[in-house]
Amino acid sequence: MYKFIHEEPAQEDVHGFKTTHHTNRIEFNVDDDASLDEMCDAFQHFLMANGYSFDGNVEIVPNEEDELRDYKAMQQDITELNGDGNRERGRYGEDTHDYNRKSLWDATPREWDAAAKKLKDKNKFIKNK
Repeated sequence: MYKFIHEEPAQEDVHGFKTTHHTNRIEFNVDDDASLDEMCDAFQHFLMANGYSFDGNVEIVPNEEDELRDYKAMQQDITELNGDGNRERGRYGEDTHDYNRKSLWDATPREWDAAAKKLKDKNKFIKNK
């Protein structure tokens, strides 16, 4: 069993008399098999019984350190080049998209011939300059 306990300490006033309160002890007992939601609910009622008033609920919130941080995304968000959220850009803003490039070994004979023709045409153009 879990217990939330608040006890008022015995106090003396200026004349040496003990001051009495209407409530000297507040105790909440929670079963061992209580869920985390039930435990938060019991603690919330314990706080209210001790005079705390608030809007909302007591809940468990994860720490920011516990979450995985995407530092690359954070850096891209604050830079001018990638501030628009373009995650496909490289470190210096260069285009790193693959554009479905094929491996040389995946090319058909027809594609090999077309590539060879482009190179010949390009070499002719360079030589003619």
